[in-house]
Amino acid sequence: MTADRISRRQFLRGAGVGGIALLIPAAARSSSFARTAVPVRPAENVVVRWNQAFLQGVRDSKLGPPMVSRALAIAHTCIYDAWAGYNRVAVGTRLGGALRRPARERRFENKAEALSFAAYRAAIDLFPGDRATVFDPLMTSLGYDAGDHSTDPATPAGIGNLAADAVLTFRHRDGANQLGDEPGGKPGVPYSDYTGFVPANAPMDIRLPFDPNAVHDPDAWQPLTYVDGSGNVVTPSFVGVQWQHVVPFALPASDRLRSPTGPARHGSAEYVAQAQALLDLSAGRIRNYRDLVRRTLKQRGARRTKQRASSKSIDREFLHNPPEVNRRMCR
Repeated sequence: MTADRISRRQFLRGAGVGGIALLIPAAARSSSFARTAVPVRPAENVVVRWNQAFLQGVRDSKLGPPMVSRALAIAHTCIYDAWAGYNRVAVGTRLGGALRRPARERRFENKAEALSFAAYRAAIDLFPGDRATVFDPLMTSLGYDAGDHSTDPATPAGIGNLAADAVLTFRHRDGANQLGDEPGGKPGVPYSDYTGFVPANAPMDIRLPFDPNAVHDPDAWQPLTYVDGSGNVVTPSFVGVQWQHVVPFALPASDRLRSPTGPARHGSAEYVAQAQALLDLSAGRIRNYRDLVRRTLKQRGARRTKQRASSKSIDREFLHNPPEVNRRMCR
């Protein structure tokens, strides 16, 4: 493959590097992403640099996990939609093939510029606090004018701006309340709850001995009071309580992979088994989630044959029934 083309595989490989960097913060922190002018090299380098910039936005924004997942998905969707305009078969998620350019324009430099403008528009929308310190310097180092708001599809900047605008306009009304303007939410507070959620349980202070009488409903989420890393006593609220209303990125409905029976109920043998499994996991007696799923399947009588106990069946069970702690946090 020649150096002046970004293939689908190279594009996805670049996106994957960003995901790995998020899982390995030390590696991400050691990378230079925007503060030093580095010429754009062929292949996936420009995508990696934008990935690193997004991850810096994540670290600086202090957003909750659901918001981070959504933000990164939006940013990469914008990049993909801009890149798709210079591919002969790919279609954008919002505009389809409307931005497709002729074969003579499908050059590396056009793809790099288009996806950079799309990435920039997404970045300053999702992580506005890092505009001057991260995203503007990155655009400058790449040789692009961040002030170019062209919507001319005959130009790479126009392709990037159009692709990002279509995605962002849709996502501003996807149920996440990014703009803080949903009726019922706190006006002007991004991602604020607009569902009226009230915890069934009062906060539990984990600095004190456990009092079972403080748990009014063992099947419901309970706020915790504790000392955070800065030495402050905090009681965080439910993060992303409205997330069941957020439009998915790949599924037709948010409940497509949701358990039809819900989590195990308090008092059942399965509830006790899952609670013990989580205690064992936190104590290091279970090495990883795969072992946790194996134990859960065994306790539920699912390992009757070697076929049911195969890695494939365990992976499927893990996909459709994630560990109980995650389901309880999403209640």
